[in-house]
Amino acid sequence: MRIFWGIIVFLAPTLLFAQNSAATNGCGPNNVQFSVKISKEYAPTQPEKGKALVFVFATEEHDERQIRIGHAITRVGVDGTWVGANQDSTYFAFSLDPGRHHICTNWQSSIGFLHKMAGAITFDAEAGKTYYFETKIDERTDRPQEIRLEHLDPDDGESLISNSTYITSQAKR
Repeated sequence: MRIFWGIIVFLAPTLLFAQNSAATNGCGPNNVQFSVKISKEYAPTQPEKGKALVFVFATEEHDERQIRIGHAITRVGVDGTWVGANQDSTYFAFSLDPGRHHICTNWQSSIGFLHKMAGAITFDAEAGKTYYFETKIDERTDRPQEIRLEHLDPDDGESLISNSTYITSQAKR
């Protein structure tokens, strides 16, 4: 039993640092988990007055013969606060104030090495403009698993809208 508590005391600062470092690169606190569902609504098509509109898509790359149960959920944060989540072949949208922002994505998972994987981008949002990002999870067996966040060209973003499903997410309580 002493060994168990010794390990906990030894790892506690590391776990706290991991949560704080995730928040500083654009993500949110690690203890926030999301549920996702396909929406019957439609995504906004124009930015709100004085704001930017941001679309985030999710795709997964995996081996064709790989047995899979469900899809990974990727959380998306802006400036240290989670704004939503999605999963393979889905997207969501949100409004954002103009200015410099840090956007981050990570793999929502209770498996330690998976939820530590993250991708981040810094970008300048302008009022009245629309931005497109894509989270890509690579689960192929011939390489290490990873998650990337990519800024998309508007034409690529518009194409993904027609090939993806609009999704809503809600933080679990």
